[in-house]
Amino acid sequence: MIMSWNRREKKLVCGNRKIPCSCIVRNELNGWRPLANKPAQDEVVRSLPENIPYMPRPFPVGRWNVGRPVPRSHPYKAPYYIPTDAFQMLPRWELDDDGGYLRETEDMVRDEDYGLHCSSSNTTLGCIRITKEKDLLWMVEKINRTLDTGEKVYLEVAA
Repeated sequence: MIMSWNRREKKLVCGNRKIPCSCIVRNELNGWRPLANKPAQDEVVRSLPENIPYMPRPFPVGRWNVGRPVPRSHPYKAPYYIPTDAFQMLPRWELDDDGGYLRETEDMVRDEDYGLHCSSSNTTLGCIRITKEKDLLWMVEKINRTLDTGEKVYLEVAA
């Protein structure tokens, strides 16, 4: 099974459904994530699994394997998180003396743990946010049924 999403659109295609979604990321490009000289220590995002500071970016373009949905109770990824093997290389950020963002460096860090989920927040750290919980639950059932047959599930993301 192949799901597809064009990052410029607000619909993810899964089977015969077009599912409302978004990928709104707070970062330095839109000014929604504070830089140095602001109380920003708790705003710093760190890569998974390396724990290195970086600025989040939207879900990476490419064809990615989709894993089995995982139940979650945290409101940011509940009631399910649908994992993928998506990753991207992003610049590491240097932090100021107060632990906030200072500047982008030339070093790169691998960021992973991109997936699909509902959220209590309108923004994500790059995941695809499924707007309606009922659509997410439908996707979870469809993905599980497909994986149970031994067929793979892919997510194709276009720019």
